[in-house]
Amino acid sequence: MIFRIKNLGILEQAEIDFRYDLILLCGHNNTGKSYLAYGIYHFLTMNKERANLRDLGNLFNKIAVQIETNLVRKNPIVINLVDIFKTYLSPHKKEIFEHVVKHYVQGLADFFAAHDQALFSTTQAQIEMSDQEIENKIRLNAFSLESAEQNRFVSISKLENSPYLNLTFEKYQTERLTESLLEDILASLFHSLFHFRTYIAPAERSAINIFSRELSLIRNKLFTQLFKSNADNMLDLLNSRVNRYPKPIGDNIEMAEDLVYLSRQKSEFGDLANELEQQILKGKIQISAAGEVNYIPNQAPTQNLAVHLTGSMVKSLSSLVFYLRHLAKKGDYLIIDEPELNLHPNNQILIARFLGRLVNEGFKVIASTHSDYIVMEMNNLIMLTKPDKQVRGLMKKYGYAENQLLKPEQVGAYVFQENGQDSQNIKVSETGLEIETIDEVVKIVNESSRDIYFTLFD
Repeated sequence: MIFRIKNLGILEQAEIDFRYDLILLCGHNNTGKSYLAYGIYHFLTMNKERANLRDLGNLFNKIAVQIETNLVRKNPIVINLVDIFKTYLSPHKKEIFEHVVKHYVQGLADFFAAHDQALFSTTQAQIEMSDQEIENKIRLNAFSLESAEQNRFVSISKLENSPYLNLTFEKYQTERLTESLLEDILASLFHSLFHFRTYIAPAERSAINIFSRELSLIRNKLFTQLFKSNADNMLDLLNSRVNRYPKPIGDNIEMAEDLVYLSRQKSEFGDLANELEQQILKGKIQISAAGEVNYIPNQAPTQNLAVHLTGSMVKSLSSLVFYLRHLAKKGDYLIIDEPELNLHPNNQILIARFLGRLVNEGFKVIASTHSDYIVMEMNNLIMLTKPDKQVRGLMKKYGYAENQLLKPEQVGAYVFQENGQDSQNIKVSETGLEIETIDEVVKIVNESSRDIYFTLFD
C-alpha cells in the first residue's frame, strides 16, 4: 500500500510505501518529519471506530442486495471473503478509497488539536493498494463482526489465514441471509482492510512519563470546576481545556494514566522488553501499585527509583518497554519519533540493532531520525546480509546477531531537505543508504576539526 499526502503543515508532498518493513524518515529539523509521522499515525488508526463507515452505508446496502440474490442458502453458510471482494467490492474500490482519504483529511484538525480548520484546507491524500494486497490482507486478518444480528441469530467464525467465513444460524426464523447482516459483513471487511494496530512513541514521551500524574490531577480539577460552573461559561471552560494535545500525545497520556490496568495484560514479546532493559537500560522497569513507573538498576538492585529520579534514557525508553511487555502483538505498526532521544552514541547503535530485531519479530517499524550513528548502523545490518563466507566472522567480531540483520528490500528511506518541502525516496542497496544532509555535516565537522588542530597545534 502506498500513501501519498500533499500540504501537510510545511510538507508540500510525501509518498510512503507501507510494503517496507522498516521506514526511515531522515533529515533536518523543521522539515516535516514529525508532522508526517503523526500524519501516518492518523492514517493507520483513524478507522478504529466503526462510525467512520456511516457514509458508505448506501454502497454496502446496494452490494448486499446483489449478493443476496446470488448466495446459495444453507445452514451453515460458508462465505468466501476474497470472492466477495473480487466480485462486489473491487469495482467500487475507487469510491471506497475516496471515502477513506476524505475522512482522513476531515479529521486532521481534531487529530492535531488545531482549532483552526483552515490549517488543513488544502491538504490532499491518496491511497494506492493493489487487489492482490487486499486479498492477502483478507486472508491473514482476523475478522470481527459487531452486529446485533450476530448476537441474536448467528455465530460467525473465520479460519486463520483463510478467506472463508462460517455462519451458523442458531435461532433464525427464515432461510434468508438478510441484507442487514450482509451489510455488517461488508462493513467489517472494509474495517479489517483499513484498521491497523499501531503504537507511537512521540518525542514528548520523556515528559509524559514524568507529568502524566499531574495532568490527571488537572483533569480532575477541570471536572470539579465544571460541576461548580454555570451553564453560560461551561462551554467556554471546556473549549479552553479539551483537545490541547495532538492525538499521539493524548494517546500516550491515556496509556500513562492507566498503567495498573494495562499491566494486567501480557504480551508474547516480553522477551523483547527484557532485552531492551538488559542491553540498553541496564535495569528493570516496574509499575507500582499506584500506577507509577519505577526503575531498578542492575548495579543497585535494592533501589527502586521513581521515574523522575532516573536518567533521561530511562524516561525515554520506559514506555517502549511497557508496550512490548504488555500490549504488543505481531504485525503491529510501531512509530518512534527520534529513537536516539537522550541516548549516548553507543546506545544509539544498540537501538538501531534493536529496531532490526523488532522488524524480524514481525513488527512494522517507522522511525524519524537525525542520527548518523543509527543510519550507519542500519547500513551495517544491511551489508551483513550479503551471501559471503566472511560474514560469520564479522558478526562474531562485532557482536551482531542473525535476528538483527535487514535485507535491502525490507528498508525504505525518505530524506527531508532543509530548503525544500518534499520528501525524497532514497535508494537502499546492498551497501545500505546514504543521507547527504547527515554525511555533509559529518564531513564538515571532520574537516574543520583537522584544520583547527593543524593550524593551532601543529
